[in-house]
Amino acid sequence: MREKKFFYASLAILCLSAAFALSLQAFESQAVAGERIVSGGLAEQLQNEFAAVAAKVNPTVVSIDVSRKAPAQLRRIPFDLDDFFGLPRAPQRWQREVPPQPEAPMMRSAGSGVVIDADNGYILTNNHVIADAVEITVALIDGTKVPAELVGADPRSDIAVVRVKADGLHAIEWGDSDKLEVGHWVMAFGQPKGLRYTVTAGIVSAKGRVDLGIIGEPGGISAYEDFIQTDAAINPGNSGGPLTDINGRLVGINTAIATAGIPAFMGIGFAVPANLVRSVAEELIKSGEVVRGWIGVGIGDFQDVPEEAFRELLGLSRDDYGDLESGILIASVERGQPAEKAGLRPGDVIIAYDGTKVETAAHLRPLVADTPPGRTVVVTVVRIEDGEPGEKSIEVEIAKQPADLSTAVAAAGVVDTGVGISVQTLTSEMAEAFDYGVDYGAVVTEVEEGSRAARADIRPGDVITQVRHKGTSSEIQSASDFEKAVAGIPEDESFVVARSRGARSMFVTVK
Repeated sequence: MREKKFFYASLAILCLSAAFALSLQAFESQAVAGERIVSGGLAEQLQNEFAAVAAKVNPTVVSIDVSRKAPAQLRRIPFDLDDFFGLPRAPQRWQREVPPQPEAPMMRSAGSGVVIDADNGYILTNNHVIADAVEITVALIDGTKVPAELVGADPRSDIAVVRVKADGLHAIEWGDSDKLEVGHWVMAFGQPKGLRYTVTAGIVSAKGRVDLGIIGEPGGISAYEDFIQTDAAINPGNSGGPLTDINGRLVGINTAIATAGIPAFMGIGFAVPANLVRSVAEELIKSGEVVRGWIGVGIGDFQDVPEEAFRELLGLSRDDYGDLESGILIASVERGQPAEKAGLRPGDVIIAYDGTKVETAAHLRPLVADTPPGRTVVVTVVRIEDGEPGEKSIEVEIAKQPADLSTAVAAAGVVDTGVGISVQTLTSEMAEAFDYGVDYGAVVTEVEEGSRAARADIRPGDVITQVRHKGTSSEIQSASDFEKAVAGIPEDESFVVARSRGARSMFVTVK
């Protein structure tokens, strides 16, 4: 009897095992098939989303062709002609001389743009795409080419607006760049390497990238950088094209790429956020310029300033500020500017601006810039008085931000020269405040139109560090050094100057 029970039990177990094995096999088969169905459905859905965005956005994208005059005396080496920023910048990009030409030849370059107002023909692009343009032509998606006029440009955000008269334009939908999160899908549109209507996809790699040194006029006031970083492929020619979210809404303007000296995609691209772009574009359309606030100080993040800088520049120590851990150190105060008039001093650490707590210079700059000129704000600082730190609230009347260095600094110390330029000694405070690549020399404050210096492409904001004439070389430490160096050179004889412009240095011939 026990043998029969054992037999039936064994048979039941065997049947159950077989049934379990068969059901498991069927389940695995269904799971695999199910995964294939599910993953196929999701992939197809995502694929269709990308296709729908491309179809929606491409008609809003334009190609921008620019003609500009090449310098009569100098031409840039290859890759500079790509008219596209790279990071990090090459240590120095030299230029070679070519024989003077009766008329400067025309150079052509191309970039991208995006229509933001179809009824009025307004198109967004980068300032560096259209800078110094003699002629701007816009090509639409149907191949139609129409002339464009410059409405306004803002070098400090690298945004420009042009306008065309054309029928059938399509405007892009604005998005909210503040809602972007790291990891969100984005798509980049434009004309890289002349390949029209190229679409790439990637994610937001980072937000709020600042102080990269990508934007800014050499010798000018600080630029406004707040980049979206993306791994969507961006290449030369994408400049000015739209970066969109997964719904095809504009969240940025493609502006720069990180390179190792060769301007090509390396997985690190930068776009100006749409919210910043929109405010700049509205001002450019309204008045042709962007008006920003200004107080006239050189600043740095308190927590990042080296201890030796406190001692050498201010005669102070970080410990003198007690338990202060963050804020914005005022390193210099420009003469005659709002900060000086209000009583702000080098060594003050700004901890609040107009009631808003501030910890970094990157946070303070846009707050000041967005303040309307003429408005009075309260700046709260930590100041060392009688050896003790204490808070002090100071009212500052905001001024209009000047266009360049020559109008930002006081006229004292400016020297007129016989070669068509005025220069001023570059001080350490000026070098720090305006992010010069050198800390000595003579700053060009004014260039006479049509002068020898103008023909040599010397511009306000350039720093001259050396003069060479007939085998002799003079190091230029000050404005008076430059004045003495050129005073004895006859007008009919040429000489060479070492000129620094931002991160670039080169020798140019003044004839």
